[in-house]
Amino acid sequence: MPASLPINTRTAPGFRVLKFESLGKALDEARRLAQADAAGLLVRHGNWTLGQALAHIAWWASLYYDDEKYAIAPRPPWFVRLFVRLRRKAFLLGTMPRGMRIPGIPGGTLGADEVDTQEGLARLVHAFERLDKAPPARDNLLFGPLTHDEWRGLNRGHAELHLGFFDVRTPKRIEQPIP
Repeated sequence: MPASLPINTRTAPGFRVLKFESLGKALDEARRLAQADAAGLLVRHGNWTLGQALAHIAWWASLYYDDEKYAIAPRPPWFVRLFVRLRRKAFLLGTMPRGMRIPGIPGGTLGADEVDTQEGLARLVHAFERLDKAPPARDNLLFGPLTHDEWRGLNRGHAELHLGFFDVRTPKRIEQPIP
């Protein structure tokens, strides 16, 4: 059987628009999707497995706490930082665009490790619980200094984006005729 072509994530049908009120609500949705995956009821509308998506969200949420990750993180050019900072509020409070890729990075991003769902979920729980307790001490490479609420909002938006590529299939009921 031929390998399937990559899905264009900018226009992927089935994408769900999500809005989380807190990092805890994002974790609730991640756990729900992980349960669906374990039950064979997960529907994927993107290119990654759920484990990859969870690991990726966790990687970026923990980037500013981890010296090794921070050392390899791409430094955006000054004109990109300027543009983003001029539209800071829209980027931090709005919906993250689908299908974005970081130029010069293989695969277009970092942290999409091929791990199983439970490993990805464990990483996300650890990263979000740490972030919810205290903000990173470092400035964001793109936005500069952020408040704790802005750090949370940025990571909620990232979770909304990637978890939107997954849904739960409802198992079919078998109707029994009434005797």
